[in-house]
Amino acid sequence: MNKLDTIIIGAGISGLSYAWQLNKTQQDFLIVEKQESAGGNWHSFAYKNSIYELGPNSFVNRYPQFENLIDDIGFRDQVIIKAFKDSNRYIYLDEKLIEVKPGPGLLFSGLLSFKGILRALSEPLQGARLVSKDSEESVHSFFARHFGDEIAERIVANALQGVWAGDTKQLSIKACMPKLKEMEEKHGSILKALFMKSSKSKDSPKEPLLTCSFQKGLRSFCSGIQEKIGDKHFRFGAQSKICKLEADNFEIEINQEIFQCKNLVIATKAGEAAQLLENQQPNISTKLSSIYYAPVCLIAFSLKKDLFKKSAHKKMQAFGFISGKAEDLTLGTIFSSQVFDERELEDEYLMTSFLGGALNSQITEYDINKLIEKMCQELGEVFRDWTQTKLEVDDFQIIQSKFIPKAIPQYQANHNDLTSSIQEELKELPGLNLIGNYFAGVSMADSIKFAQKTMLD
Repeated sequence: MNKLDTIIIGAGISGLSYAWQLNKTQQDFLIVEKQESAGGNWHSFAYKNSIYELGPNSFVNRYPQFENLIDDIGFRDQVIIKAFKDSNRYIYLDEKLIEVKPGPGLLFSGLLSFKGILRALSEPLQGARLVSKDSEESVHSFFARHFGDEIAERIVANALQGVWAGDTKQLSIKACMPKLKEMEEKHGSILKALFMKSSKSKDSPKEPLLTCSFQKGLRSFCSGIQEKIGDKHFRFGAQSKICKLEADNFEIEINQEIFQCKNLVIATKAGEAAQLLENQQPNISTKLSSIYYAPVCLIAFSLKKDLFKKSAHKKMQAFGFISGKAEDLTLGTIFSSQVFDERELEDEYLMTSFLGGALNSQITEYDINKLIEKMCQELGEVFRDWTQTKLEVDDFQIIQSKFIPKAIPQYQANHNDLTSSIQEELKELPGLNLIGNYFAGVSMADSIKFAQKTMLD
């Protein structure tokens, strides 16, 4: 029987981050991955001299754990950046693309009526009814209570599509935005709390907010971690089965070969973790199975630049747009070749659209050709004022698509209670850990932070 200190199931960013911390010790460990390489849902592809992502597309420079890992791996010279202020962002509302201004300018971007602006600015005077910190409240209800329905429906609901692909009427404010909930509990008014925070930060201003990626795409970073750790620690194309779960004594079958370890880390999606634990820990398995994931379809395509008006080319120097049109399947589009100067193409705009989400779960019933057709029709309307003529399906050069039936975990009502109860049950099995973006935030940085904290604890 093969004996190891630790086995990690899953070589996405969570598993890799845990493994990197483990690599600094003298322990013997193995990372088991069903795919043929590391990276999970991070998928980067070259198109001519550009890059598109069929998965996470970028990160920001505000997370020390991510920044430290970049330096540890020796990837600092691979980082490419674009200042937020130099990259427009749009919301498609009222049949037009509206530029979203950063900071306080957001209120005056044209997204809100005069009445909506007044309601938002009067938040400190409203005396918003406080909700007990122990009670559940949706993201929508929280923002509507503090700032009014327009903010909740026209700004927050659309903005969170780009992060969660979710329904703000179902997402939990405590789970998704815990810092805002803490601000309310401490100050009552969110605007008052933000003003106080801003006043304190004037003495120690932060560096400008940057959009970041890597020269060869995000997946290259995962490959970099894999290379640094060394292939001897990986088993790819492998199927895993848990045979025995006892404290500090676990038996795992990997491709019909039995391994024994003192520590087992499951770094998969919640549903896959549930399957692995189904026979040994049915209660934990049931809880994991209850975590809902929104489906997303990603479609990469290009459009010729000469299809657009001259006046539109400056507007296209942008990150992309989010769609606020409820009936559209297309949630938004990243302007992949325009986000970073290094990726701009000479005569084409390379883009990646994402469709579906929690509000459009019916995309699971569509075939890919139907989804592509819907996207083309919807984008034809979105870009109507920017193009020379109405875009037709044949104007879109489809490059690649990827359907992810369980893409992003949704932190719905009582999510914190659910994950806390799972962690409590895990205390009965020392050496067994679950990590992943269904625990402490869905961003790349959140996954890295949680994985490293779990390993160090």
